[in-house]
Amino acid sequence: MLENNIDLEILKQEYSEDFSALCQELFPNLLERQGILTKTILKRFAPNKILFKCVKNKKELFKEYINNLAEIENDLNDEEQLIYPFYSAKINVQNNLGMPITHLKQVAGFQILIHTQQDLPKNLFENAGYNFYECENFSDLEKFKKYTPIMHDGFNEEKFKNYKVWFAVKKNVDDINILDPSNNSKNDEYAKSVIQIIYSCETNNSLEIYNRYGNTYNGTPFDSLKMSYKAQLDNIIPGLAKAFANAYNLDLAQKTFLSRINFHMLGQGMDGQHHKYNVEVGGFFNIPLQYYCADNCIIVDGVVYQFDEDRYLLIDNHLIDLEEKTVKSFCGDSFAKTISKIDHINIIRDKKGQKLITITPVEGEDIKIATNPQNQMVGYDNPNVTTIEKNFLEYANALQYLNLQNVVSIQKGFLNLLHDNQKTLKMNLPKLQYIDNSSYERLKEAFKNSPTSHKLNKTFSDKKVIKF
Repeated sequence: MLENNIDLEILKQEYSEDFSALCQELFPNLLERQGILTKTILKRFAPNKILFKCVKNKKELFKEYINNLAEIENDLNDEEQLIYPFYSAKINVQNNLGMPITHLKQVAGFQILIHTQQDLPKNLFENAGYNFYECENFSDLEKFKKYTPIMHDGFNEEKFKNYKVWFAVKKNVDDINILDPSNNSKNDEYAKSVIQIIYSCETNNSLEIYNRYGNTYNGTPFDSLKMSYKAQLDNIIPGLAKAFANAYNLDLAQKTFLSRINFHMLGQGMDGQHHKYNVEVGGFFNIPLQYYCADNCIIVDGVVYQFDEDRYLLIDNHLIDLEEKTVKSFCGDSFAKTISKIDHINIIRDKKGQKLITITPVEGEDIKIATNPQNQMVGYDNPNVTTIEKNFLEYANALQYLNLQNVVSIQKGFLNLLHDNQKTLKMNLPKLQYIDNSSYERLKEAFKNSPTSHKLNKTFSDKKVIKF
């Protein structure tokens, strides 16, 4: 019986009624055991109202993904408590084993206590005759350099931030020598005496496993030695994948599913949830990796900055403070400069989650911003601005219409990443006289569909700007 099922009620509350109905369709068996499905989803997806739209056309893939993860969560036993104080039902299982609870997560009015299971990676390796180590910083890698070079070739402290690294070293490692130097086998005792496990915390979340040979054998590279145990933890010790997933909150199942719906998994030491992002910036040239997410948060180098929805509204890479009545643009975008001192802000929301934000400035006419359910800007109407500075709405890749009826000049970087939908973008720029040449060339299709199109047949000799 799934009527009044507490898991479905929570999924409805935190995601949407449609998502709850989808889960009822896809996971009837999981729903028979209270808490399993809710815990599986909440640990990995930050509460939001758009998850249903992301997965509705990938139902079978989503079903396989969740079922694989649910196997890891399927141990609601004496070690674990699952508490729902927000609802009338409450489960409180006594911890008879006396094991410590790892951490407490507070999610929208109810709490989940995530257990520490008995089969921790350290315990499993200890029983197999290994000492187990977690590298918490880059300098820790130096301790293992004598065993394997793989993480020292082209690997630096900056790259280390995007990885988790562990070593398992046989307790008698110094007594194990290469018996036959001509033997390239990756399964001999020497190979298995040092195991290196690497987990990428970037969007692909890949897992790599290397043995003591590393990526060279007597100074000669061997492709067959580059990856060990088929990159499967359970091929080292049965149950190790589950132990790693629980102990370190790793997602080891169906990475391709997440990339297909454009979700980002947080990195080392963070909340482990997936956040649907609208804008991705950085991650190179010492620029911090940044994600501007649909659920009103910004992620910078894995650190989550969650903004109170009652006060803040994050639209692409622009943050509106409803209390202070200010607009801040990140990543060098000049959008905020087009909005002068604000008198008041009004927001209208429809049932689909779309918003129409009306900003009334102290001086000038009303400014309007339209967003889709993912908090991406789809429309902008500003009758007050006359000059567009560089990098205006650089990351607004969902924009559908732009009304800047009094703009005279546009500098470089205008709608810089708008590519796929420029043929459908409607722009009203009736007074435009000057535009940066690179911006014009990149947006020719959009300009052809705009009221400025009748002025585009003129020939201009100035290579820096196009003059209408």
